[in-house]
Amino acid sequence: MVKTKSPFTKRKWSFDIMMLAYGVIIVGVLAIAGQLWAMRSRMMQVIPTDTYQAVFLTNGQVYFGKLNNLNSEYMVLKDVYYIQQSTDDTSDEAATTDDESENTQLKIIRLGEEIHQPQNGMIIARDHMMYWENLRADSRIIDAINQEKQHTVTE
Repeated sequence: MVKTKSPFTKRKWSFDIMMLAYGVIIVGVLAIAGQLWAMRSRMMQVIPTDTYQAVFLTNGQVYFGKLNNLNSEYMVLKDVYYIQQSTDDTSDEAATTDDESENTQLKIIRLGEEIHQPQNGMIIARDHMMYWENLRADSRIIDAINQEKQHTVTE
C-alpha cells in the first residue's frame, strides 16, 4: 500500500511555519523598540542640569541655556541667551571694510529683552534642532552670561 499525504497535514505544516514567521517578526519588532527606548533613555540622561548647552537650530540661529526634555517632540531651553552682533557707532563714515570688521562686537543678550518682552524660556521642536553641545565651565559664553547676570543684578 502506498501512503498518501493528507491535505490536513500540509495545512498543519504551513500553519506552523506561518506562526513561526509571525513569532520571529514580533520578537524583531520588540527588540528594535527596546533598543530605541534604551537609546532615548540614554539621550535624556546625557543632558546635565548643572551646565549650559549651545543649541544649534536648522535656521542657523544658536541659543545658549539649560536644556531639558519636554516630550518626544519638544525640548525646553531655560535661562536663554543668544549672541548679537553690534558695531561701534563712533567710527568715521569713511571707514574701510577692514576698519568696520574691527569695530564689530559680539554681545550676549538675555531672552526677554526684546521689544515684545517674551518670558525667558523656549520650547523648541526637536526637528528644528540640528544638534546641541554641553558647554565647559571655562567657556567664554558662560563667562559672558555670568557677567551679564552680574550687570543685570547691579542695575
